[in-house]
Amino acid sequence: MTMNNIKIKKFEKLKNNKYKVIGDQELVLYDNTIIKFNLLQNKVIEDLNEVLEYDKATEIYYEIVKVINRKLRTVHEIKKILKEKEVSNQYIEAIINKLKESRLLDDEKYVSSYIHDVLRLKNTGPRKIETDLLALGIPDYLIKEYLFNITDDIWEERISKMIEKKLKSNHTKTGLNLKVSIATFIVHEGYTKEMVMKVANRYDYTCLEAIEKDYKKIFNKYKDKYDKDKLKDVIKSKMCMKGYTTDEVTSYMNKE
Repeated sequence: MTMNNIKIKKFEKLKNNKYKVIGDQELVLYDNTIIKFNLLQNKVIEDLNEVLEYDKATEIYYEIVKVINRKLRTVHEIKKILKEKEVSNQYIEAIINKLKESRLLDDEKYVSSYIHDVLRLKNTGPRKIETDLLALGIPDYLIKEYLFNITDDIWEERISKMIEKKLKSNHTKTGLNLKVSIATFIVHEGYTKEMVMKVANRYDYTCLEAIEKDYKKIFNKYKDKYDKDKLKDVIKSKMCMKGYTTDEVTSYMNKE
């Protein structure tokens, strides 16, 4: 009998689907391994390496199940984890297939859950959703299939909420500067420029607080340097250089 051959004498049941196999050597194997290789009492294990490789793959399978139970994963992510654990290609495919059969690994379910969570918890737009899912190995056709079912009205409502939040919190910008700033932020969140501007054009970006602040700052700086008429021209020029429109400046100054 070679060193790779072990004659089984008896089994002792352990926790977590494991058994201690007692023979010429003592092994701890999963019940799946024992069933797979039909390891009965008094049987000789002729290829120990094959048995141990299968048992290691079984152990990794259970580890992956725990990973997925903590957080849904894509097929691409699981394959990456298995390769990092140096699992052979044969067992990578076997583990992936078993996870799919048990519905623990399902890219379609992942996309549905991911988009649902994004719509509920984040401001992310369709472009960024697509980019993020592609990076996770999700096929492009599957992403587009789910995004296609979300109407423009939903995206536009999300853009409106972001604009309104930004307008409410703004105290330093006004007019075109404010509009461009808000629109740029939303585009970076993953929305098309065309859709953002369509919604953005519905809002007024005049912020009297910002105008008043800049007006007073410029007025106090130049009030002692110019006469009244010249001072008005200087203030208008300086305000326009800051990004205010002539109409905004004139309208404010007429109220002063």
